[in-house]
Amino acid sequence: MKKIFTLFAALMMVLSMSAATKTIYCKMAQSWWKADGAAVGAYAWKDGGATNANYPGVRMTKVEGEADLWSIDIDTDKFQTIIFTRVNGSGTVSDWGAKTADLTIPTDDKNLYTITSTSPVWGNPGVA
Repeated sequence: MKKIFTLFAALMMVLSMSAATKTIYCKMAQSWWKADGAAVGAYAWKDGGATNANYPGVRMTKVEGEADLWSIDIDTDKFQTIIFTRVNGSGTVSDWGAKTADLTIPTDDKNLYTITSTSPVWGNPGVA
């Protein structure tokens, strides 16, 4: 029985390592983006593939102890493109009108995006 458990545990470790999960961060550096208690949403997809959620995506998690920094774990095997969206801070996620351009999810060690646009840009083409 012990051997079966050991084999099962080893198999689970191999399967869990096959997913390429990466933590992606987004910093809201401008006051207009974070006004009125807004949060950051993340909408990710792969060309021709499914998305991580319906648009405007999932509300990202505020990083504890950091000002205006949000995070989300993304499976880079499933998703290659991401848009950050301005969403409401609580309740059901709803679109608050601003989004970034389509961004490629990095496969290297880079994983921080900073919203730096100094004036509001609503809808397309998105925030630089």
